[in-house]
Amino acid sequence: MISALNRLISEEPAIKYVQLQNLLEAKEFFGPLSEAERLWRSQQSFATLIASPRAKLGIGEHDRGEAHIFGGHGYPSGDQVSLDRHFPLNVKIVSVSELAIGDDETCDFSATPEEFPWPVSPGDELYLKMDVDRLTFGMNSSLSVKGNVFVLDCGTIVGMPSSPKHCLFIQLSDNGKPVARRRLEAPMAIDKRQGDSGARGLDARPPHYEVTPFGPKVVVDAQRPAPSPGGDGEDGKNGRNGDNGGMLYLADLRFKAINCSVGSVIVSAKAGDGFPGEAGGRGGNGGCGGNGTLGLQANEQLLGASPGARGGRGGNGGVGGRGGNGGMSSDVYLSIPQKCSDRFKFNLQESSGGIGGAGGAGGVGGQGGSPSPEEALAGCHGANGPSGPKGKARAAPRAIVFENSSQT
Repeated sequence: MISALNRLISEEPAIKYVQLQNLLEAKEFFGPLSEAERLWRSQQSFATLIASPRAKLGIGEHDRGEAHIFGGHGYPSGDQVSLDRHFPLNVKIVSVSELAIGDDETCDFSATPEEFPWPVSPGDELYLKMDVDRLTFGMNSSLSVKGNVFVLDCGTIVGMPSSPKHCLFIQLSDNGKPVARRRLEAPMAIDKRQGDSGARGLDARPPHYEVTPFGPKVVVDAQRPAPSPGGDGEDGKNGRNGDNGGMLYLADLRFKAINCSVGSVIVSAKAGDGFPGEAGGRGGNGGCGGNGTLGLQANEQLLGASPGARGGRGGNGGVGGRGGNGGMSSDVYLSIPQKCSDRFKFNLQESSGGIGGAGGAGGVGGQGGSPSPEEALAGCHGANGPSGPKGKARAAPRAIVFENSSQT
């Protein structure tokens, strides 16, 4: 996106990459914030997060760290082991005197692992800090950030006079990828989830005539007097649960001066929706029952006759995987001059749970061997597997607006 913006900006933005080694360095780097605003953020946002059930999850450590960096909470000494794992932080810094986003243009400087000059794990949290002296925008202009902790330090935001209906969309989202999770089982292709069909039953060995001094004799094989039933179909494998949606990271938007009309800036924020669960495998078909024999006549008797064997039961379909939960959200912080809150609108959405995977179809019961009394010897069909439940939706982020009386 950078090259596409060359004609929109008055100078080429300076981009550099840094690593922050510890929490204290991160707090110093992402300032300045007044103590009054830090206290406000802790009261309005961080205190609620830290007291919520999510504080017991891994994201709780994340919240406590951000409460120290961006709020007024003290140093989370109890999380030191976790903090050591998360540092150093990888930060992309974009600096430009004037950034102009024209009509229907989108500006996206989101940081990605591949662009850093040192190895970055795909699961590492990435930070984007933009320092803009003057940001001007037209109609349907967009500033998009995907999957980053985002800090915007902007001196002045201005609606272009040439666009009387100027509107800036600040779009904050996840990066479209599932959250990293440790899988205990390897992915399984859909064809590997299907149950195997049951084996076909063995046919009865028919009787035969044997010549004796006393005439023909019917001989029945005592080792296999009757056919064997068909084997049961194997049940289909269950589908894996869907991955949870990506997290919406904290956004900290700071404007020192605002020169645009009421409702000109629309801040949209949403974590990623949960991913769908896998479909359950189809149950294997039951094997056909072995064929019987009609027998042979001897001394006005029918000898060696046997009906066909029963067909095998069809395997049950596998259970569809549960849909992944929607991604969790951090809050959006807005620091603006006093009496400027009417310039902003918010579109904050919950993240939806993923759709559950479809249950696998039950296998077809095997046919009975012949001769058989119509359908009496057919194996029963396997049951269809139930579909997986939908994942949980997660709450929308909140907008925490601080109006600074020292700014105009």
